Amino acid sequence: MPPKAQSVCGNPLYLEWIGEWMENARALNSKGYQTMRKAYDSMKNCPIPFQHPSQAITLKGIGPTICDRLEKKLREHCAKEGIPMPEKPGVGAAGNQADGSGEEDAAPKKRKTTRPYVPTYRSGPYALLLALHTHSLTSPLALLKSEIIPLAQPHCDSSFEAPPATNGGNKFYTAWNSMKTLVDRGLVYRNGSPGRYLLTEEGEEVAGRIAGVADETEGGGGGNIKKARVEKEGSMIRLPEVFAPPASVAPTAAAAGPRPAARAHRDDVVILDDDEDTPIIVEDLTIEPAIVAAPSPAAPAPLLTTGSAATTFPSFTPIILPPGSFTIHLLLDTREAKTQRDRDYMEQNLNVPGVNLMLRSLEISDALWIARCKHTGREIVLGYGIERKRMDDLVGSIKDGRFHEQKFRLMKSGLRHVMYVIEESHLDDVRSYLEAIQTAISSTQVVNGFFVKRVPNLEGTVSYLARMSKMLGRIYEGKALHVIPDNVIDARTFGDIRNHLKETQPNIDYLVSYTSFSALTSKSAALTLGDVYLRMLMTIRGVSAEKAVEIATKFPTPTALMEGYEKCKTVQEQKRMIMEKCCGYGRKKIGGALSEKVWRVWMEKREQQH
Repeated sequence: MPPKAQSVCGNPLYLEWIGEWMENARALNSKGYQTMRKAYDSMKNCPIPFQHPSQAITLKGIGPTICDRLEKKLREHCAKEGIPMPEKPGVGAAGNQADGSGEEDAAPKKRKTTRPYVPTYRSGPYALLLALHTHSLTSPLALLKSEIIPLAQPHCDSSFEAPPATNGGNKFYTAWNSMKTLVDRGLVYRNGSPGRYLLTEEGEEVAGRIAGVADETEGGGGGNIKKARVEKEGSMIRLPEVFAPPASVAPTAAAAGPRPAARAHRDDVVILDDDEDTPIIVEDLTIEPAIVAAPSPAAPAPLLTTGSAATTFPSFTPIILPPGSFTIHLLLDTREAKTQRDRDYMEQNLNVPGVNLMLRSLEISDALWIARCKHTGREIVLGYGIERKRMDDLVGSIKDGRFHEQKFRLMKSGLRHVMYVIEESHLDDVRSYLEAIQTAISSTQVVNGFFVKRVPNLEGTVSYLARMSKMLGRIYEGKALHVIPDNVIDARTFGDIRNHLKETQPNIDYLVSYTSFSALTSKSAALTLGDVYLRMLMTIRGVSAEKAVEIATKFPTPTALMEGYEKCKTVQEQKRMIMEKCCGYGRKKIGGALSEKVWRVWMEKREQQH
């Protein structure tokens, strides 16, 4: 806690508020702590009482931002206590109040006209905005520096990796340093370490417009133009309006060559396979292709499981939904609500153009996106899911274990893109758990590989869902969907099939129907022996998900674990077995105390019986 205010301070209320902000910054390990510390010391040493927070700007270390926060806080305090808000002193108020003409004689301040940010043609910011904009047309995920540079370099005259050889080679800045400018201007959002970058809404607007300029200058019609063309109106700059083209779909391994034209007869959809001359006819997209006994060139190769006995799964021919034969819908869990009394808030605010909202009780995740076939109504899960957490809800789920259990189910659900939306509201209720919250968020990003989006409140979540829906609509507008038939999917082998397809055909995203997805993610669905075994291990206090996986890697079944204990010659050797055998996986090694605790659960009673 900040030191107690001494009697020398003339504004103890302001001092108390700045002290609270300083402690919050310290708890969050924020760089703003030093700024608040300076403001706190300056306010503490000032004996002059201020009638209005704006007068505190005369103190060293207190600027307009802190004054605005103090004014907002004072307004809330006055409303709560039922006292009038002090008037803000105007320019020259001391001299004008004598004749009662303060407001009339005070000359209005001349406002500066803010010009929209226009980066120089083929500069670092110009190239970075174009690169992020091009990527956003096909994917909603943030990019690393190493992924952005190859996309941006063709649009920039300077290097993003080597400093320019001018001034005798004394310059150490590359075009990548322009990213800081874009982040500071609020055009690019940076998150995580190493940093991942994504365009903000303002950045999307600027990048979309300069993309149109780039098409004119770098395209066929403007080969000799060296600078971007903008139209000026007085002191303002008006960029030409640009409509982003639909997302282009990169050819996959199976569709790299020219595709024969599809033939249509009545409502039949005919799709020709590239490797065979025999067409796959799906009438009204309702007849699933037959499962063939032997693998064909278009079907995945047989899968070998990691168990002791090698087994195969049946080869199959995927169901293909051509572009334009489906619509994208956002599924929102019916339990998602703003408050107990305002349960329709999210539904009302998501009914906007570009968002096809459907309410449904979901087995897992709070929101996900599906493709719905126009002919049959068949629903396909697209592989994008969102788990929403308020700060107080996050702390509650960490305490009762739901947080780890939910992440475990999400990892096994088959969703390729899982996003956690953390609402930074109700923060005052969980200040004592800030360290646990930071650890949970970091673990979700680093260990589980999930994307974490932090928003200030529920309104930010609604805005993010709407933007994601529109973006996925653009991504899948010209894309065919490959669906695994329902009769191939089995909860015991689905994970192996999914991993095999990802390795052998990385360019094709194989999806499942909503019916199969619900069955796979249901809590009451049939669990594999491995799932039950992992859950058994995680019931031991101190065994996290990654430590349970580590133990299961060395001892795949309970029988293997018991046999391992029986091979040990002494009880002390049994107690240390897990610690010695399970190492080199995860962030923290399993210590001796935890190793002994696992032994007690599995072997202590058995040893007593003998």
